[in-house]
Amino acid sequence: MTAAAPATADLGAKSARPQSLIITTYGAYSRPIGGWFSVSSLLTLLGEVGIDDPSVRSALSRFKRRGVLTGERREGVAGYALGESARRTFDIGDSRVLERRFPPPNRGWVLAAFSIPESARDVRYRLRSRLARVGFAQVGGGLWIAPRQLESDVRYVVELLDIREYVDIFLAEHSGFRATQAAVGHWWDLDTIAGAYEEFTAEYAPMVTSWARSRTSP
Repeated sequence: MTAAAPATADLGAKSARPQSLIITTYGAYSRPIGGWFSVSSLLTLLGEVGIDDPSVRSALSRFKRRGVLTGERREGVAGYALGESARRTFDIGDSRVLERRFPPPNRGWVLAAFSIPESARDVRYRLRSRLARVGFAQVGGGLWIAPRQLESDVRYVVELLDIREYVDIFLAEHSGFRATQAAVGHWWDLDTIAGAYEEFTAEYAPMVTSWARSRTSP
């Protein structure tokens, strides 16, 4: 077990423009064609949007050091391929964004309980951040909760950070003493979540309408 989190734990973090564009390019376009781009094609592509060659090369080197990309030559051409953890991160992201999830028949909750030593507090921070990002809420201390259909998500996060020895996962039901609806309102800031959905809908609804019209136009 390694105390440091794999580099892909930082994939969701905000980054400078070259890094962001490179990750977007790999995530959106590389996997159907094998997950690899030549260095020359990346320089040309990003040059079209105003990123100079030194900035691209520097960003690629940083991703290689972090394990997000791996250097690989194909037919004598230098390039970079997605690292296995990065590929899996994108695959999980696809399922979260593109697939509609339904609660399992027995519903219930998944609990993640963890106790991580102070010497690995950076990993503890990453775990909390990623749990919140995938939809968990903190009940208290090292106990986090989410709807049961997110069990696979927490397992992925724990495996990604390589901290199995510090985490226990439980499937449970809420049986008291508050009403479940009241408890949920305490664990999650539902008003803020609803507001975020409303802002998203307001921003992108016109785009959907425009796209639908273009599909029906002669």
